[in-house]
Formats: sequence, C-alpha cells, structure tokens
Amino acid sequence: MKRIKNTRAFIVGIIAAVIAAICFAANLLDGIELRFLVSGFWALAWSAMSFYFAFSKKGLTESVSDSIDERDQYITMKSGKMALQILNYILWGGGLISSTLYGIFRQPIFMIVAATLCAVILTLFIIILSVNIYYEKHN
Repeated sequence: MKRIKNTRAFIVGIIAAVIAAICFAANLLDGIELRFLVSGFWALAWSAMSFYFAFSKKGLTESVSDSIDERDQYITMKSGKMALQILNYILWGGGLISSTLYGIFRQPIFMIVAATLCAVILTLFIIILSVNIYYEKHN
C-alpha cells in the first residue's frame, strides 16, 4: 500500500467522499433530483482528485519548506498578516455598511448580510485564536 504523502489532501478527500455519500443518499431518499446528483458527482470527483494528490505528491508546504530561508519566511508571514488585516477591514466595513443600510431602508436582506459578515468575523477570530494557541504549544 502506498504511503500518504499529503495528509491535508487525504483529509479533504475523506470529507469530499462523505459529502458525496450524503448527496447520493439524499438523492435516494427524496427521489431522483438533479441538484443532488450533480453535487454528488462533483464531490466524488473532488474526492478522487484529493486522494490522487494525497498518495502521489508532496504537499506544497513540504516541498517549499526545504528551499526557503528566514527572510523569505518573514516576508511570507508579514504578507499573510497584511492580507488577513485587509480582509478583516473589508468584512467590518461591509457589516457596518449593511447595518446602516438596514437602518435607512428597513429591508431585511441588509440585516441578513450584516449578521453573516459578523458571523464570518467571529469565526475568523476563533480560528486565529485556536491556531495561535496551537503554535504556541507546539513550537
């Protein structure tokens, strides 16, 4: 049996296979519907490609980590931090504009957009906090 070379692709393949199974099961239970059938085949194709990459190629981080030095690593961390900060400002601005538009026009779509953007910001905060705690404990 081949060894797993890219664990991230392997996990994505498992998740996509589960999604495909759910789509096909929903298709069997609710009757044949095109949306479940198409979604199931897309997820199945995604799963097959992920399993192919999991067993045949190294991950991007494993293959690149051998050839970078401290300066490249610092630039990568700095650019990633700046991209995340820009995304955070865009999300906050969109949420503020949507809630202001809701106050002006009283259309429920603006409140839905504002609540969704706030949920994305909260999820982003939890993910960043969890990753930071993980790396503080393991490095």
